[in-house]
Amino acid sequence: MYLKRGYSPSPDDLPGVKPHIIFGNLINSGILTRKSTFHQVLLDYQRRFGDKFQYWFGSYRCLVFCRIEHAQIIFADRHTFEQSPLFVPNFDLLCPNGIIMLTGAKWKRHMRVLLPMLKRAKMISHLETIVRCADRFIDENLHPGQVHRDLISCCQSFTINVIGLIGFEYDFDIHVNSL
Repeated sequence: MYLKRGYSPSPDDLPGVKPHIIFGNLINSGILTRKSTFHQVLLDYQRRFGDKFQYWFGSYRCLVFCRIEHAQIIFADRHTFEQSPLFVPNFDLLCPNGIIMLTGAKWKRHMRVLLPMLKRAKMISHLETIVRCADRFIDENLHPGQVHRDLISCCQSFTINVIGLIGFEYDFDIHVNSL
């Protein structure tokens, strides 16, 4: 009875594909059978259901929002969109080096500096800076027809540049490109 209630859609739910009992949308989206990758599935769902939809990652329901306006609402209304304690232990499957997963003495100093700066209430005022950095990153690094072999280092540079602009008002890209 609980499983039926947990997996049954309610009228106010976001649109999405009906999940399997144990595997959620992992089988019917093709991720578990390796017919599709995760980002291909998310793009397909966005095309089918719009900018807001739900995806079942096993027994966990994930709400997916695709527009910057949605991010502003989420960061402004943190009590509605607070992270579940069940989410954090399983997040390392998708993003093992994400900032939320960095724990322990090795990362203590990093987190002490970064987390106050990246709190939800403070993010809204920095969205323009982040979007400006992302636009510059796309213009400089992502060209059609080009095979991107150094995307990880480019994304690391982008992240450092965003942190530098938000926290220290220092543009690392200008100084790196002038050398």
